Amino acid sequence: MKLQRTVLHKDGTNFIQHSGVFVPILELTNQNDSNVLIILKKEKLYAAILADDLEKSEDVILRDLDKTASNLGYYKKAAISGNFGVLLLIDTVTCTHLLISPLDSIHKS
Repeated sequence: MKLQRTVLHKDGTNFIQHSGVFVPILELTNQNDSNVLIILKKEKLYAAILADDLEKSEDVILRDLDKTASNLGYYKKAAISGNFGVLLLIDTVTCTHLLISPLDSIHKS
């Protein structure tokens, strides 16, 4: 699946388009590793997007997950086992930032 990456806001905020919804891509806290796990929430449907480098590739893997937030433990495991640098939780309905954390913080939690 390909997600269209574009810049909409005059402040330079980057967005990806997912199912017709433009989702903001926030600054990563881990500048040494661009790998990122993004969890999208739209009408209580959660999905994880795994991408090696969102700057250079539009090819991502979309995994449909449970419709509840109770799978956060699974997301953490996926982030650790996949060696992703950041866990990023975004609400695609309100386009609000729910959680962003370096991998070290995920290990400690």
